[in-house]
Amino acid sequence: MALDQYALCTVQNLVDFGGESINEANDRSILESLINSVSASIETYCSRKFLTREYTEYHDGTGEPYIFPYNSPITTISGIWIDASWVWDGDAIDSTSYRIVNDNHIAFNSFIPYVGEQNIKITYTAGYATVPYDVQQVVIEEALRRYKNKNNIGKSAIVSSDMGQITLMTDDVLPVNKTILDSYRKRYTV
Repeated sequence: MALDQYALCTVQNLVDFGGESINEANDRSILESLINSVSASIETYCSRKFLTREYTEYHDGTGEPYIFPYNSPITTISGIWIDASWVWDGDAIDSTSYRIVNDNHIAFNSFIPYVGEQNIKITYTAGYATVPYDVQQVVIEEALRRYKNKNNIGKSAIVSSDMGQITLMTDDVLPVNKTILDSYRKRYTV
C-alpha cells in the first residue's frame, strides 16, 4: 500500500502523535491504508476534496449572473465556455466578464450565461494548498484510533483482568472530530 497523493496526513504525522504505541517498521502499510481510508471517509462525509486539484464541470445556464462550481475554495479559473451544442471548440469567455466571489462561486458582470442544459463548461482549480490543521488533526486521531483498535474490529466490549469490561466506542468518528468536520461540510451536493 502506498500513501495516496491526496492523503490528508502523513505516516510521520501519525508516528509523531502516537509515539511509542506505533510500530512503524512493521505496520507502515497498515498505517498508509488507514490514512487513505480515513482521508477518503472524511472527504465523503464533507462532500468535498480538500487539497488543490483541477476540475472540469458542466453546468446548466439559468439566465442568472452566477455559477456555483461544486468545489471550493476556488483559486483560479482556466476557462468558461458557453455552447448549447456541447462541442466546446469556440473561444472561452473573456476573463474580464467574471470574477470569483467568496472563494465559492463565479459572478458575471454584464454578461449573463444563456439558459440551457449543461451548456456551460468550467475548468478551474479549487482546494487548499495545505490541509487545514484541524482537518489534519482529525485524520491523525481517527487513523490512530483505528490502528490501536485493529484487533478489536467487530467487538463492542473487551474484558480486562484489572479493569473489568470496557465498552468500546463504535462510532465512525469521535464526536469532537465530527464537530470539526461539520464546519467544512458542504450543505448541498450535486
